[in-house]
Amino acid sequence: MDITRDNFEIHLDYIQESISEASFIAIDAEFSGLHVGAETKDAPNDTHEDRYLKNRRMAEAYDIIQFEPHHPAYYEARTFNFYLFPTTVSVGRAHLDVMGSFQNSALDFLARSKFDFNKWITAGIPYMNPAQVVECRSRRQEELHNGLPDIPVDDKSEQFYRHLDRKLKKWASNPSAPLKLTVSSNYQRRLIHQHVRSLGPRFVSKSYGNHVQVTCISSEQAKTRKMQRITEFENNLKRAEGFSQVIKMLIRARKPLIGHNMFLDLCHLYDQFWERLPPTLVEFQRAIHKLFPRIWDTKNMAEEIFNYGGGDGTHHQLETKLEDLYRDNRHVKWDYPYVRLHNEFNRYESDKFHEAGFDSLITGIVFARLHRRW
Repeated sequence: MDITRDNFEIHLDYIQESISEASFIAIDAEFSGLHVGAETKDAPNDTHEDRYLKNRRMAEAYDIIQFEPHHPAYYEARTFNFYLFPTTVSVGRAHLDVMGSFQNSALDFLARSKFDFNKWITAGIPYMNPAQVVECRSRRQEELHNGLPDIPVDDKSEQFYRHLDRKLKKWASNPSAPLKLTVSSNYQRRLIHQHVRSLGPRFVSKSYGNHVQVTCISSEQAKTRKMQRITEFENNLKRAEGFSQVIKMLIRARKPLIGHNMFLDLCHLYDQFWERLPPTLVEFQRAIHKLFPRIWDTKNMAEEIFNYGGGDGTHHQLETKLEDLYRDNRHVKWDYPYVRLHNEFNRYESDKFHEAGFDSLITGIVFARLHRRW
């Protein structure tokens, strides 16, 4: 099931229900790039710390653009394919417009895999990390208490402003009817709104074409208006958080998190949806396991089982690429559980390799089979 900003809120409760019912969560992601120059490619003599520092650089440089948590509930698969695009909207006075990087070879690979770039850009789900949420809420609180910062009155507008001041003060002494003020520029419009705010919360200004209308409301109406503005802000903030709500669901659920060769996926997930990656591998291990206590990597599992023996006294050599494991698993005579697609999730009845949704689905299938031999 493809999830975009158009249907995200509609399906959010069902996503929560699926996560709660899942036996485990398998994930996969597609990125806007991989390597930041040749120095970030794996080398034979890399230590674990070297590998982490390289992944850290790549996670900070590029973004997840398609993310897939796949939820096998009793080995019935529900696959959600999320298109992700960073939040660009203004929430209160916080203007979120982050810079992104792209690697041509990564985009070429995605294009050859039939990735829908139009859907990603026009309908990608926004997201924010907790620090951005705190910043937005803090700025909004400041705005509610102190208002917008005043703009200076330039020399050309001194006469206009003095006339405005006299007119508003006279009207405010007996505001029985709305006051209509004609404007000739956006600058004059801003000065009117600014002056009206200084009169107190009962005075409200609203723009209409070439004029601004000023109204006096009751104290009760002023309180209601403030609460409506707070509610509107919180609703906008929740929409701007977008996919980050799903990450919080995964963290709260504390279900086993499954991936294939998922070190880079975890680095991206942490950096993009939680906070900046810590400077060392040890710190990252502590931090990621605090969020997800049970992490399984099917590549490591396969290497343990096939290269070092499968518990039956025999040794096997097998390619541990995800596609190879999936194809071989369908033919090797294992005693493995049956995994079927939920009847509402039939997108992947045929193979779609290198789409995050399909790759997470087969990661879940491979894990279910490997786990029986673990």
